Amino acid sequence: MNPKPEYDPEDVVAVDALLDQIPDEMTCRRARYADLLAGDDIEALFCGGGCHAFAIELNARYGYPLRVFERETGGIAHVFCLREGVEIDVRGRITKQLFFERFFNGTEELTQRNITHDELLAMVPGTNWQLANRGKHGLWDEPSFLEGARTRARATIEADAQKGDLSVFSPGP
Repeated sequence: MNPKPEYDPEDVVAVDALLDQIPDEMTCRRARYADLLAGDDIEALFCGGGCHAFAIELNARYGYPLRVFERETGGIAHVFCLREGVEIDVRGRITKQLFFERFFNGTEELTQRNITHDELLAMVPGTNWQLANRGKHGLWDEPSFLEGARTRARATIEADAQKGDLSVFSPGP
């Protein structure tokens, strides 16, 4: 029988204090998304956790149907809209193949389906913001992020609408 190791209770307190100084995953995610909101890279913002905000605003502005790419393992991989039969997101026209190659490197199968506005908001309303952080959905729905991302999406869509015939997001002639 091995004797119990002796320890000093002060050592346990010191280790606990060190562990308290390590940022948790949520703190790191909040910092990442705050950087995305503050930055100029709208593709990173709207293809790295904020795609739902952009799609919601496209839907609100133009009435385009909402669509999702879903993972075979469950959960949403990307939210986008359908404009005249063409999938669009912040980059303009997308396809399942392009999205799959760029973000999944052939490691997972994706399916595509329609989603209603209410169904999407039920997943990412800011009322269950930890939903996005359990790995089920790749959507960040913390209320302050969602509000900021939707504001940036509206501004991006409005700037695009001002381009007239060169608009990427507005309906064709």
